[in-house]
Amino acid sequence: MSRNFKSNIVRGKAVKPRVALIGAVSQNRGVVQALAEAFRLGPEGLFVPEEYAWIGALGCALLERSQKGDPARGKSNGHFRPHLQLAGEKERDLPPLSLANVLLLRDHPEASRTEALPKDGEQISAFLGIDVGSVSTNLALLDEEGRLLHGIYLRTSGRPIEVVQEGLQEIDRLFRGRIEVRGVGTTGSGRELIGELVGADTVNDEITAHKTGAIYVHEKTRKEPRGLRAGRR
Repeated sequence: MSRNFKSNIVRGKAVKPRVALIGAVSQNRGVVQALAEAFRLGPEGLFVPEEYAWIGALGCALLERSQKGDPARGKSNGHFRPHLQLAGEKERDLPPLSLANVLLLRDHPEASRTEALPKDGEQISAFLGIDVGSVSTNLALLDEEGRLLHGIYLRTSGRPIEVVQEGLQEIDRLFRGRIEVRGVGTTGSGRELIGELVGADTVNDEITAHKTGAIYVHEKTRKEPRGLRAGRR
């Protein structure tokens, strides 16, 4: 992710210390270390301010405060206050989050065929997807019909390579000799790094992966028998 940021966002511009890293990602020590190494900032060249979560909002407020000569300055208050009041009312009325209307593929009657895997040494073709994020790393193993053979959720903990290796070892323990992995795809913030590590056939951004996965779930549930869908609301 740090290499992607350096090549795609910074694009060769000079980065001079000291550099402040803000936002939630600044709390990932692995990311902080990787960025410091990628930009050769050294231990004192990159720091995370105590106000890491609010710096962006503070900056917006300061920019607004600096526009003293702008005739439009101050006119937003009349528009802002009703939205603030409405947001407060909505917040009080919102029910707790629930999974009642969420479809989990692992619970889908057609999703898993782990028990149907050949027991006599025959192999079936499989395809592996790896989503490497700053918080979690997820692996999904599908058969040729798109059915889920196995899913793995792991905490990345700033160690994407070690965590992916752990997931691959788990798949090897469960399916050794019974599957032939015909293709591998990676996505997430660590997609380039892990794609190179595992020799991925395709490396996709998260938007593309989410879109493809959402379409797959929609098509699969649309074909599900009416009774099963009704039971899921």
